[in-house]
Amino acid sequence: MNYQDGFEFEHRCAAFLKTKGYRKVSVTPPSGDQGIDVIAYKSGVKYGIQCKYYSAPVGNKAVQEAYSGARFYDCDRAVVMTNHTFTKAARELADKLEVELWEHCSPGRETGKFRKLIHAFLFLFLLAGIAAGASMQIFQYPKPSLLNYLDVFLAVTASLLGIFGWRFLSLNLLSGALYLILFFLLLFSGAAKILPSEVLPVFLLPAVLLSGHAIFLQRQKSSDSDGQDSTDHQRALSNQNTGKAYTRLLSQGLRSKVQFLSSEEADYGEKFLYHIDECSAKDLALLEKEMNRSMKDHYRLQRINNSQFYLHRIPKKNKKNQDSSD
Repeated sequence: MNYQDGFEFEHRCAAFLKTKGYRKVSVTPPSGDQGIDVIAYKSGVKYGIQCKYYSAPVGNKAVQEAYSGARFYDCDRAVVMTNHTFTKAARELADKLEVELWEHCSPGRETGKFRKLIHAFLFLFLLAGIAAGASMQIFQYPKPSLLNYLDVFLAVTASLLGIFGWRFLSLNLLSGALYLILFFLLLFSGAAKILPSEVLPVFLLPAVLLSGHAIFLQRQKSSDSDGQDSTDHQRALSNQNTGKAYTRLLSQGLRSKVQFLSSEEADYGEKFLYHIDECSAKDLALLEKEMNRSMKDHYRLQRINNSQFYLHRIPKKNKKNQDSSD
């Protein structure tokens, strides 16, 4: 997938995020963006995303810019999103800075000329259908008949579906099918006698164009699905690395060896599961107090049993929401 420039890639990434449940998605101004190209929200978490359209693996600089830019915009998570992959050094730095890396992201695009071309044809056929209907009513030409009225209805309906259902696969297919039916009906109606034989095949053109666009939408949907799977995988790896990064801090604070088990996302942030030889509620409470005193986000340590406990990481903005839900 080729893009004219990085700015176009940023807008396609923003559009892609909207289809995946992200809200309040906005592209930052080209100048003075502080290293963040797109800002988006999901599950109460604010994402600062840098978009990189590269022909080679993305390096450290992008990770550093995303990290500093996310802090500037007061984001809960920093992300680098690219059509390519990342260098080993970039991955190591991202693990250290807790920057999420989303690779192999290539949101589909369509050219503006292609869209304008189809819309021009649809608009002309819409006008033709309306004009034919008016002519039958006013001038009785062509002669009013059920078949001719059906031709007018199909032309108008298919055009409106194609114009207003442009982004939807099912409506593109339906519009194309109606145009195909219209073509065959014209062969058996009065229009076939009025129109030159060379003109009739023109009525097949919208059906072909809309079918082609439907194929494009289906391929884009499949591509976006693959991209989302890759993104989810990268986020899962990022959460695991974050959970492992806390192991040393927890071991020191609890004065016992702590082993990371798993991680999962919650509405308020992340939840990490750990194993310890002996889990004391008192020690967990003391460490929780110290972590909240010295660290940026809000943390909760939840004892499950004598050997397991949860670490809840709650971005500052979500602390109030989490408190009210308890």
